This record gives sequence, C-alpha cells and structure tokens, in this order.
Amino acid sequence: ISGGTISGCTAPADNGGGLYADHSTVTISGGTITEASGGYMAAGIGSGYQGLGTVTIEGDAVIKNAQGGEAGAGIGSGTDGDSNILIRGNAIIENAESKTGGAGIGSGQGFLYYDDDIEETIIDKTVGNVTIEGNAKIENAKSGYGGSGIGGGAIGIGNVIIRGNAQIGNATGGEEGAGIGGGALGTGDVTIEGNVTIENAQGGAGAAGIGGGAETEPDTEDTRNKVSIKSTEAGSPNITATGGGVLNDENYPLAGAAAIGSGSVADGATEVKSDITVEGKVTINAT
Repeated sequence: ISGGTISGCTAPADNGGGLYADHSTVTISGGTITEASGGYMAAGIGSGYQGLGTVTIEGDAVIKNAQGGEAGAGIGSGTDGDSNILIRGNAIIENAESKTGGAGIGSGQGFLYYDDDIEETIIDKTVGNVTIEGNAKIENAKSGYGGSGIGGGAIGIGNVIIRGNAQIGNATGGEEGAGIGGGALGTGDVTIEGNVTIENAQGGAGAAGIGGGAETEPDTEDTRNKVSIKSTEAGSPNITATGGGVLNDENYPLAGAAAIGSGSVADGATEVKSDITVEGKVTINAT
C-alpha cells in the first residue's frame, strides 16, 4: 500500500484480519488507513491464526485505527503467531489496540494447556519482534487484557527496539502485560537508544512499565528481562514509565511491579531477574 485512503477494512468472519493473510507480508509506505479490524484470533493489520505477521510501516503512512480481534494484535500477528514489525520514516500510528490477549503492536496470544499424556502444563509462547525508528510516532498502543502495549501478547515474549527520533505517546499493557516488553507469562528484551521520547509506558496489574509481564515462567536459570537505555550521537532518551499495581484477585493475587524491570509473580513462584543498563545522558521518570 503506497497511497490513497483505506477505511472500513473489517473482517467479516472468524480468523480473518482486516489486512491479513495466514502468513503475511504487509508493507505500507504511504496513504492513510482509517480503520482495519481483525476477526477472532487475527490481527487488524498482519496475520491470522498461527501465522507469521511481517509488517513494515514507513514513509508518510498514517494508521488511524488498527483493532485486533480477540487474542490477535492490533498490528502484528494472530493467536499462536509470531511477528516481525518495522515502523520507520515519518510513519504515524494513532491507535493500535487488541481487544484482549494480543499486543497493541506485536504478537498475538500464545497457548497454555495441560497435556494429559505427559502430565505437564505446556506453555507455548509467541514472540513479538518490534523495531520503531526514524521519525516514527506512536500515539496509542494498548492491549485489553494480558498483552503488552508494544511487544508480546499474553503468554508472549516482547523483543522491542526503539531508536532514532521515535516518539511514543502511550504504550499501555492490559492486566499482567507490560507497557513495553512482555505479555503475561512473557519476558521483555527492550533496547531504547538515541533521541527517543516515551511519554507513558504503563504496565498492567503486576507487570512492568518497561520489561517483563506478570507471572513470567523462566525457561532456564539464565532467563532474564533485559532493558538497555542509552544516549547516542542522535540524542538522549526521555522516558516516563509506571509499573502496574496490585492484582486483587483472591485466587491469583499479585503484588505491584517495577517501572523498569520485572513483573511480579505469585507466592512461591520462581522470579525472573532483570538486567538493566542505563548509559550516557538519559532522563527517566520511573514510578
């Protein structure tokens, strides 16, 4: 898509995306998309169920609203699907949102189920790979439940790079999802470099503003949430991040979380540690 205006791009049935294929490569280099809405388990812009969503948004493209269906990302992949997303140039995304389970921008929801044959709980995590660079602007990226604002869906890992002159207005995780980073049960690997402005990275209940989701399940002894914030010749990051508050669920209560770092876990669970690097001239307001 290189120009023009697209509006009312809405999936009519389950597993269909607004602009999608099961395994999709979507490049938007210009024009305006006013509405792209995915069906059940599909992204608004990206892939459907179990699909790899490869999405590039660049040039002077404007996305006014990308709405993922249940368990699908606003921009990225559907349920049980990974994503590779590049947002650059002068691209503007005004709103990218998942109804529930997916990231606003990133991957769809993973799977958690009990396997009777081996008598174990299987956690099948999705991976949201997101790079935002150049002069790109994200005004609102949000998950309804479980997913991150930018990064991983529920039961998903978020690998996020933000650099250059990129500007993020609001990145809001759903309950147990990070603002930027991992979804519920998922780690976050976040790199922020250069003249980047992040006005509000807000974790959902029990999740970090920037970093890991709540109840992250460590795969190895060395599993970490990794956050690196550095100035470069391009400029200095200016970041405001807020950790999610407590989850007052009598069956699954969670403590509040870090602004930058790890989400919280239930009593007795193994905590996933954080590696945090802050280097050069950096301004951070972390709550």
